[in-house]
Amino acid sequence: NLYGIARQTITYSCWRQCIHPDDVSQLERLLKNMARAKSEFSICFRIIHPEFGIRHIQAAATIVYGEDNRPLRYVGMNWDVTGVKEAELALNLAKQKAEEASQIKGEFVANMSHEIRTPLNAALGAAQLLQNTDLSAVQKKYTNMIKNSGESLLAIVNDILDFSKIESGHTNVALNIFNIKDTAEKIATILSPQAGAKGLEFILHIDKNVPTFV
Repeated sequence: NLYGIARQTITYSCWRQCIHPDDVSQLERLLKNMARAKSEFSICFRIIHPEFGIRHIQAAATIVYGEDNRPLRYVGMNWDVTGVKEAELALNLAKQKAEEASQIKGEFVANMSHEIRTPLNAALGAAQLLQNTDLSAVQKKYTNMIKNSGESLLAIVNDILDFSKIESGHTNVALNIFNIKDTAEKIATILSPQAGAKGLEFILHIDKNVPTFV
C-alpha cells in the first residue's frame, strides 16, 4: 500500500524502481555500509507512488544473516511521514518569511531614524545659534524648551536605533554615570507645556536625599 505495488511483485529491483532518482545512490550506499558493518539503520527517503506522486518514507531495518554469515534479507519497517515533512517545510518557509520581514522592518526603522535625525539636528543647531543672540528672559526660556525637547527626541531616535541593533544582535550594554536631577528637569520641561495647555501647573520637586549622579 505504501509503494502502490502488488505484494507478489515485491522484489529488490521493483522496490528500487519506486525510489526517487535523486535518493537512490544515497540509499544504496547506506545499505552497503550497513551490510558491511552489520549494523541497523534508519533513514528518510522519497518514493514516487503511482497514484499519489512523491511521498516521504521513514525506514528502519536490520539484516538477517545465514549460517555462513552471509546476509540473507533485510527486516524492518517503513512508514509514510509525508505529512510531517510537509509540515516541517511549511514551518521552515514561515520562519524564513518571518526573518525576512523582521530584517526589512529593522532596515526601515534604521533608515527612518537616520532620516529623522537630519532635520532634528538642524533644528537643534538653530536653537543653539538662537541662544547665542540677545534674547529676553521669556525667549531664552522657550529656546531652552526647544533645545531640551529636541535633545530628548534625539535620544528617543537613538534608542530606536539601539533596539534595531539589539534585534540584530549588534549591541553592547554599558553602565554610565548620569545626572538624575538634570534628566528629571528635562522631562519636566517637556511635560510642562502639555500641563499648561490643560490649565495645570507642573511642579518638579527633587528630595534632598536623592543623589545627583547615579
